[in-house]
Amino acid sequence: MSMRRYALILIAGLGMLAACDLKPKEVPYVPQLPFPDLETAIYLQARIDSSEYQWYADAKAVSSIFCNEEIEGTRQVDIGDIVVVSEGLFHAKTEAHLPDKILVLILEKPFKNKGPKSIWQVVKMEEKKVGTKSG
Repeated sequence: MSMRRYALILIAGLGMLAACDLKPKEVPYVPQLPFPDLETAIYLQARIDSSEYQWYADAKAVSSIFCNEEIEGTRQVDIGDIVVVSEGLFHAKTEAHLPDKILVLILEKPFKNKGPKSIWQVVKMEEKKVGTKSG
């Protein structure tokens, strides 16, 4: 290969490299679902069974904990920011009202044999902009 041809290929390669966006692509953070995960859920259930950590048996409290631990950029979300849309023995739906969006959270009780003493897990999350109706 001649030096001239090599130089042209090198210049063309450098030009293509300069045209590329070298910034790393930001991958949006995806919250862990279910929350808490199964291993943690087993531990927390044992704590509830021994009359500790009772807040994991409350859908509003678990929704608040989920927002504070798993949603990037949220302020301290307390139970006053959570609205229970529906709650049954094993399923619940809550809304976390944040300044720029509403998170619709679907919760389930993974240890159905414990009945109302089972912990809640967030199993699904949907996001909607403020001002839209929930579905």
